[in-house]
Amino acid sequence: MIVRAVDGFAERRRVHPIREALLALKNGLTFTPAHLPGILGNHVIARSGDVFAAFAHLAPGSTTVRSGQAVRVGEVIDRVGHADNSTTPQLHFQLMDAADQAIARGLQCAFQAYEVLGGGEWVEARNGIPGKADRIRRNEPPANGDG
Repeated sequence: MIVRAVDGFAERRRVHPIREALLALKNGLTFTPAHLPGILGNHVIARSGDVFAAFAHLAPGSTTVRSGQAVRVGEVIDRVGHADNSTTPQLHFQLMDAADQAIARGLQCAFQAYEVLGGGEWVEARNGIPGKADRIRRNEPPANGDG
């Protein structure tokens, strides 16, 4: 079930390294929960039982869901972008114990199939929990249903 779907933050155009470093410093030193919407930008929060999933840094105008809508595994809910506090298109995904990211505690997430960047190469991983510093990407499970 979709708890929140926020769209309307414009895609960032030009990113300047010095400006981004100063913005990161400012965000770190002056952060309050009121700043969270500008940091998340376009985002979707979904709920399954007592677990909430957040998807942030989404492209403007691409949200396909609304609050209260039921969704199924594999359904497209939005597109990746960088319409907020990000320097490149990316997906910020996290599981948590509450819908409010200002108070929620993060939960570990296991993935059925993914790839981890290690030594300059993508290595397949299955049924695991990525490490904090791991850079991961989606790996399609086999079509025969073994994944």
